[in-house]
Amino acid sequence: MASARGILADAVDGGTPILIKACSRLRLTYEIKLAQYLASQSGSSVWIDVRPECKFSDELKSFIAEHGVKVTRSGS
Repeated sequence: MASARGILADAVDGGTPILIKACSRLRLTYEIKLAQYLASQSGSSVWIDVRPECKFSDELKSFIAEHGVKVTRSGS
């Protein structure tokens, strides 16, 4: 899934864009907002996969709750 304005999901599962982030802290970025927007156009929601120890900014936590973003924690 890509757009003219700049995201390319790391993977796609049945039309759901998956963003894989290997970081210790994740903030709400334009990439996440755009991925959610594009997913919502097809009736889906974005899926974010992060490391188990990854912390989210308060703004991202609110966005996840508001938009039903799926979060999984995998990796080492």
